[in-house]
Parts: sequence; structure tokens; C-alpha cells
Amino acid sequence: MADDDPATTGDAAAVLAPASFEETYRAWPEVAATARAPELDETWAALDRLTPGQRTAVVLRFYGDLPLAEIAELTGTRLGTVKSQLHRALAELKDVLAP
Repeated sequence: MADDDPATTGDAAAVLAPASFEETYRAWPEVAATARAPELDETWAALDRLTPGQRTAVVLRFYGDLPLAEIAELTGTRLGTVKSQLHRALAELKDVLAP
């Protein structure tokens, strides 16, 4: 439903630069429903440890399924910066979540 879209409800800022995933939960209820599953607690905690730029890049890329160029445009950053943020975020997540 278009009325629930954060871009049209004014909550897009919470998705693009969430201070925490609590803001993302409020902006995207469907993400919240999945995120509250107990088996995902460790993953969400790891995501919450990332910098806001890294977290934004990860959420938009892997949960929003946006191409890198669109993430760069939405966030007002260079494509190379988005790539660096994703690379660093994935390295951090690997370190935190590795068995």
C-alpha cells in the first residue's frame, strides 16, 4: 500500500539515516515484524553496531534491494563511498557474527 511507504509518509529520513533500528521499525513495520523473530536478534544487534552510513547502506541494499547507484543518489553520497561503506559493514558483520 503506497500510504505505508516511508518515502510518502515522511518517515524516509528514519530509513535513510536511522539512529537505531528502532527508528527503522517505526518507518517500515514489515521489517519490524521480521526483525523481531528471536533467531534474528544477534543479526539485528550486529547491524545496530554499524555506523549510521554503513547501516543505511546495508538496509537499503539488502533489505530494500536497491542498486548501489540508487543508494548513492538517495543518500547524497558518491557511489565509491557507498561501496566502501558496504565493504566495511560486511567485514564488521562477518567479524561480529562469525562462529
